[in-house]
Amino acid sequence: MFSLAAQGFYFDGGIGAGWAWSNLGGTYVNDLFTDVVELPELAVDFISVKLGYGPIAKKPIYIVGIIDYMFHGIYSSDRQNSLKIEYPTIGIGAIFYPVPIFQLAGSIGMTSGFISFSGPYFDYLQFENSDNAGQEVWGRGLLLDFSAAVDLGKRNHGCLLGLKYTGVFLPSLKDLGDSFNTQLLSIFAKYTYRRKI
Repeated sequence: MFSLAAQGFYFDGGIGAGWAWSNLGGTYVNDLFTDVVELPELAVDFISVKLGYGPIAKKPIYIVGIIDYMFHGIYSSDRQNSLKIEYPTIGIGAIFYPVPIFQLAGSIGMTSGFISFSGPYFDYLQFENSDNAGQEVWGRGLLLDFSAAVDLGKRNHGCLLGLKYTGVFLPSLKDLGDSFNTQLLSIFAKYTYRRKI
């Protein structure tokens, strides 16, 4: 660990959970559940890891690579209709500490969206299977996120507790052609290791 610290190693990893708002071809997903009461569009950040280097130029700035895997979904109250989305992502980012216990971070990455539709309310999508049970589409696009967190801990080890905004933009879905965009707001907890100055 001493060797890693001497080289300016940065790491954080943890999980998050929150809410999402998605639209398909300009129509909000909630509006697709015609005549049924939908449940909130819940989101989980299963894997959220950053690896990098810093501080840079003797300032509390860290450059990182990101690996992220998010899942979110929405279900009708009778569970007959659902939409599930997975976003595996890789990218780069930057982290800044304006004060020692407060972290600001942002990143940009390439993502793939795997979207599964099921239920009679998605018939209009014109899949080959008329009842759309288990039908899936996918697309590639861009992910942006920004976060603010309190860094609690001693020496080089810490615990991040914070809030993150994520925007995902898929310009075209295979076989459908429609765009699919998502905004996510989540709270997260992470372990972090960094060389402090």
